[in-house]
Amino acid sequence: MAQSKCSACGKSRFEVREAPYVIGTDLKWNFLQCADCGAVLGVIDFYSLSGVMSRLDRLEQRLGVK
Repeated sequence: MAQSKCSACGKSRFEVREAPYVIGTDLKWNFLQCADCGAVLGVIDFYSLSGVMSRLDRLEQRLGVK
């Protein structure tokens, strides 16, 4: 399997960091970025939608909504 590399600097260390602010949205995001140069390689939802939906389902059951 090939080693993943940053397209900007060629290094292969990555990290997930909370985005400080994304213009046009009030939602929180995480950036997948190079740990060496900081180039953003992808964006990840701050909150897992499946986790949020699971919690909402449990809350609805407790409240007797479903």
